[in-house]
Amino acid sequence: MTYQEEATHIYLDGTGNVTTQPQGRGRPTEYTPTIILVIIQRISEGTTLAELVSDPAMPDRTTIQRWMRDRADFRTALSHAREAAADGMVRQAWELLGGATRETASVAREQAAHLRWRAARMAPQAYGDRVQIGGHVTHEHTINDRKPDWLKARVAHVAAPLLDHEPTPTPHDDDDDDPSTAPDWD
Repeated sequence: MTYQEEATHIYLDGTGNVTTQPQGRGRPTEYTPTIILVIIQRISEGTTLAELVSDPAMPDRTTIQRWMRDRADFRTALSHAREAAADGMVRQAWELLGGATRETASVAREQAAHLRWRAARMAPQAYGDRVQIGGHVTHEHTINDRKPDWLKARVAHVAAPLLDHEPTPTPHDDDDDDPSTAPDWD
């Protein structure tokens, strides 16, 4: 029997000690070190939050979410537990791939891909697909004397509304569609 199978039969008694016998009615709602240790242990072993809250001995989703919102220490511990679970999933993926034979390679590859996907959701900073790049990029264009006059005039005309001043007239404003007036690039 694995820990996850055993964990569905773990209860807390009235003093906060772990037992295998159900105690009283309802789910625990009090934030105690014992219940937190059980939650963190199970999450670090790969139990999802949905699996955890389906256990009648564990707090419900609302209670856990309230603890996550209100208690920074619980939020941090849960984050570390998820990272540990992700590490375990990646390690398990490598073991699957390392133990694969020619006949089982495609199945092992799919199982490993699923484990890596779950690890990326549990610890996106370590195993996520997205790379976030920070910083500020500026790009400026300046008109200098090396540009042809018609280009300087066109840029000034287009940029004038942005600069709040009158545009300078551009050559060939009336006949832009006439190919004979296009600049000679050769």
